[in-house]
Amino acid sequence: MREVHESENDGMMTEALVAGAKGGALWLGATIGGLMLGDKYSPLIRNRLNYAGRAFVLSSMAISGCYIWAEDAVLRYGRQRDMERVLASRYSQAGQAVPEYEALKQEATAEIQAQDTAFRRHREGITLDEQGNEVHLTPLQWAVKHRMAIGLGTWGAIMAGSLLKSFSQKGPLSFKLIHSRIYAQVGVIGLVVVMSLAAAIPDAQPPQRPRPSYLE
Repeated sequence: MREVHESENDGMMTEALVAGAKGGALWLGATIGGLMLGDKYSPLIRNRLNYAGRAFVLSSMAISGCYIWAEDAVLRYGRQRDMERVLASRYSQAGQAVPEYEALKQEATAEIQAQDTAFRRHREGITLDEQGNEVHLTPLQWAVKHRMAIGLGTWGAIMAGSLLKSFSQKGPLSFKLIHSRIYAQVGVIGLVVVMSLAAAIPDAQPPQRPRPSYLE
């Protein structure tokens, strides 16, 4: 775990407090809006969710927003400072003078953005052409690359749809689960056959790309 020095505490706490306040306010506002829509369109929320339940939902969402945004700010702050140390060490090892803090901070920010861009391209299968422009995957290539996620999503969607439809009919719960599973299994088998045929098309294969240097 990264060690935090006393000189960094003030800046890190300020970043965390500001981000936490923003996150809490945004999540609280979104929750209030959701409850207002629920009161208007959902009899269950309008009639069954009492004041204690509403207070619990509002406080839980506000606290969650504060925590998540503050934690993200702390992580980003730590990454920024770590990158500044790495760059300063590079200058020192090369026998060069370390730039002023603002210049070093801007260089660290640019380095972090370059790493994030390289990781995004690696994750999404994006390559660069001769002019340096991004070349995205075609829809068929994207489907072949993410075929496992598509299969899992298809299974879940068919299961959910079958269960919702079956609950509108009479019958034992065990039969409903069995029928929903059969429908989902047939759908996934059909999808596997289609994706296997699609993967055999030469143009459907995602282009090979080198791993980013920082992932080596």
